[in-house]
Amino acid sequence: PRSSPARASKETPQTMTTDAQPSTSAPMTATGRVGDVVPAAEETRIGNLIRAFFDAQDARSRTYERWNAAYGEVLTGATDEQSFVGVTTAVTAEMKKISEEILSIEEALKREERASAAMLIRVVQQNERVRLEMTCTLQVLKRAASRKAWVWQIADEDVSTSAGDDAKSSLTPSWARTTHADGSTSEACPVGCACAADASAPEPTEEEYVNAVSEATQTLEKAFREINDAIEELRYELEDVDDDDA
Repeated sequence: PRSSPARASKETPQTMTTDAQPSTSAPMTATGRVGDVVPAAEETRIGNLIRAFFDAQDARSRTYERWNAAYGEVLTGATDEQSFVGVTTAVTAEMKKISEEILSIEEALKREERASAAMLIRVVQQNERVRLEMTCTLQVLKRAASRKAWVWQIADEDVSTSAGDDAKSSLTPSWARTTHADGSTSEACPVGCACAADASAPEPTEEEYVNAVSEATQTLEKAFREINDAIEELRYELEDVDDDDA
């Protein structure tokens, strides 16, 4: 069996995929690299590009860790929802920068005619988009359920009727919105994914909630597997490049 090179990151990846085109001005990237530092030897250039991808994946992992920590705090009441939405907005911006950096690496590998490595990075990016959306979906569902305000969660019929009417009349489903201390509301998902996109959706039944959580979890796990498989193949690519450069 092939072993992964010590220089490649072994941490599970995480990111957002965007369609933005890479800058041509070689700005400082999200991981602190300057974009167009390219050694002379072809194998070295390719190896450094793959290593830059692993560095970006590490940055993505750290960003997810911060987001997950904030999510845990809002579930336990250690912080309020408005603060969590602020963290989510900041995380979204960071992930966009990381994704743009990875897109530039993918394009550089194409220019180096390393199509196999570029294709693997594309697989990672596509599944990272799914991962982001499913993470957001699960967060919105579980945070809404934690309020115990759905009809099937409460026994008082008067409160149940009020909750049901509110859910049907909101521009965005009431269970997918954040209510702030001043009484104002905002979308619970600033990422802009599909988890709160249906403006006419009523609150879910218990069966619908359980099925939605199960489906999102399975989709998330599949994306993880695809990401990890592609990253393992990229480690092999780096190993081959290092062997050629030796």
